[in-house]
Amino acid sequence: MTAFDRLCCCKAGFHICQTTSEKFARGQGRHNASDDECFKECLFPPVETGLVRHPPLVALAAGYIALSFCWVVFSWWNIDFSCGLPAVLTGFDKTFSSTPRFLHVLALGYLFAVVPQLSELTRLRIDHPLAVIGRHSLPVFIFGTILAMVGQVFVFVTDKNAIFGTAFVAAGIGLNFAYGRYLDWLGSVSSGSAPRA
Repeated sequence: MTAFDRLCCCKAGFHICQTTSEKFARGQGRHNASDDECFKECLFPPVETGLVRHPPLVALAAGYIALSFCWVVFSWWNIDFSCGLPAVLTGFDKTFSSTPRFLHVLALGYLFAVVPQLSELTRLRIDHPLAVIGRHSLPVFIFGTILAMVGQVFVFVTDKNAIFGTAFVAAGIGLNFAYGRYLDWLGSVSSGSAPRA
């Protein structure tokens, strides 16, 4: 459904609702899937319709990304712009979702959402391994956290051996992808739509 169709649906929504109610009252009503879709699109518009491509916003987001890049590459960490505000708001510590980090993620997300060339770069098939992990991001994150805790013990036991450490990281990445696939398979089995071998 296009934006114009959605606008027409919203304008005609009350009329459709009233007409449909009158027909049901007279016993002439029929279920119309297009009306349902119209109401759904009007009342619950897709997320992407709220992201408008404004050239000033694109320039602002791109400028912030460029500034962040220069900040890291040229090590401008000694510049204090906190203005007396706490480090939770103005710092760069990964522990907190501070303002600079939040704006960085927001700017990146906006650019990838509204710039078609960037959107094409991130478009993946539904069965792509990264898409599979994204669908199950929370369980995969928890599984990865457990693997990281086991990895800390493993690194300590192996006396920080580079070969063992690299092998553990590679195995952990593979296990995360495998766990995502397993969760996909489990979901298809529970919904009764498991693919045939």
